[in-house]
Amino acid sequence: MLDPPDLNDTKEVFVEETSDVVLSCDVRANPPVIVTWKKDGEVLDLISGSYKTTNNGITALLLITKAKRDVHQGTYICEVNSSVYGIMGRTFIVMVEDKVLRFPLGPTIAGVVVVLCTIVFAIISRRNTIIKCIKPN
Repeated sequence: MLDPPDLNDTKEVFVEETSDVVLSCDVRANPPVIVTWKKDGEVLDLISGSYKTTNNGITALLLITKAKRDVHQGTYICEVNSSVYGIMGRTFIVMVEDKVLRFPLGPTIAGVVVVLCTIVFAIISRRNTIIKCIKPN
């Protein structure tokens, strides 16, 4: 006989808006357990809200695709019901953060190098004219 799943804990999950997030619970038990996902205390409506679930008997997963703050932020519970061990659950506090704009560092550096090289070559090509302007008569 297997030990009961170790689920009586809370995890904080931070996700950027429009990113995917996966919540997972260890559900390995004998006899098999019944898994129910809840959001903010209510049984999760898997039809709406872009949720997908899987359960292979070892791990139960809840996939949230393209997270939106107003739809997906909240407290999720992976509730496991066992005829032997009773009801257990893991709590996930999902916080949806603003999407961070990734700054394209490589192309920016390349652009700066091109501009600096153009300035240096322009100064070198006009050096005689520049020297004449600087020299006192």
